[in-house]
Amino acid sequence: MKYLYLSLIALSLGACSLSPYRSQNAQPPDELDQPQEQAALQEQSSAITTQTRPTVDELEASSGYVPNTSQDKTTSNIEDVSQSQFSYIDQKYGNQKEGIKEEQDATNDDLTVTLQNKKPKKTLDGTAPDTALRYLKNGNTRFVKGRLRKDGQSLKDVKRLSKSEKPHAIILTTSDSRVSPEIIFDEKLGEIFVVRVFGLKVDSAVLNSLEYATRYLGTRLLVVMDRNYPENKSSDKSHAQNVINKILELSPTLQDLSSSEQLKIVPAVYSLETGRVTF
Repeated sequence: MKYLYLSLIALSLGACSLSPYRSQNAQPPDELDQPQEQAALQEQSSAITTQTRPTVDELEASSGYVPNTSQDKTTSNIEDVSQSQFSYIDQKYGNQKEGIKEEQDATNDDLTVTLQNKKPKKTLDGTAPDTALRYLKNGNTRFVKGRLRKDGQSLKDVKRLSKSEKPHAIILTTSDSRVSPEIIFDEKLGEIFVVRVFGLKVDSAVLNSLEYATRYLGTRLLVVMDRNYPENKSSDKSHAQNVINKILELSPTLQDLSSSEQLKIVPAVYSLETGRVTF
């Protein structure tokens, strides 16, 4: 009986040594496959081609909505970001890379269909700008105090919003992973229309989004939110205001809505250290 017991122990130890996860040098299957996956990704990356994004005019003309666009919408980045950063990004990902052609065509088709199914509003009918701004300020206060809402994020809300959306504010902000508007302002599904772009660069894609949110969804508040730059000890709103000026310069549609006081545009800065937003 003693020998039988020792034999069973020896068999158990032998089975453990056969498991690849017990070995010190072993790796999970997904890590073992990484070299092959990386080679495949590099091969796919080399197949990516560049293509010029269709202009706002081309997209909106196909939908039957053609705003007054007498000015060229070609822009350059105006954020205080070093040229070396952009050179690195261009070198790594391709200058003005728009992605795989088939994917871009599908995106453009989706936008055209979306515009065809809606008509631009002559008068914006969204939440009053001052009211929407109060919602954002209150939400940021809740975020800072750690008293976040529990409503607005259930499956019931998903179904409620499945047919339409009516956001009370548009947030244009950086793509910085630490600056998430839905969390910062404690807003839930369908409540804010978010546009995020590296360096707050104003291009035709950004203008498309802002004009859609105003003319088609009726939203009357646009917040351009920058983040502070601790390394430069900078936390003023001058850059956000420069972005607003550029938007108004390049979009006659948004300029007209702002001039007629249908649309309110305000600059803001998010503090990386405190989580507070200064308007």
